Amino acid sequence: MNILMISIGDNILSSPVGGALQRQKKYAKFLGYIDMIVYSPKSNNLNTKHYNNLSIYPTKSLNMITFAYDVVKIAKEIIKKRTINII
Repeated sequence: MNILMISIGDNILSSPVGGALQRQKKYAKFLGYIDMIVYSPKSNNLNTKHYNNLSIYPTKSLNMITFAYDVVKIAKEIIKKRTINII
């Protein structure tokens, strides 16, 4: 199963030491593949991370108002690569 997740926090990219990243990796291993789009201000300068069954995409948004637009833009690129079964 291919899952698309949307999150409003970029802690999983900025502070990957906590349990959130490990938990998402386990979910991905069990469920199939997870693409996660996370709100991240452009000023945080975070980059996409790929793991075995998990990809995390920062939006690099100017602000929360442009977040929705950025999510749609990234989601379109993901959907070009694989079919999404659930959001």
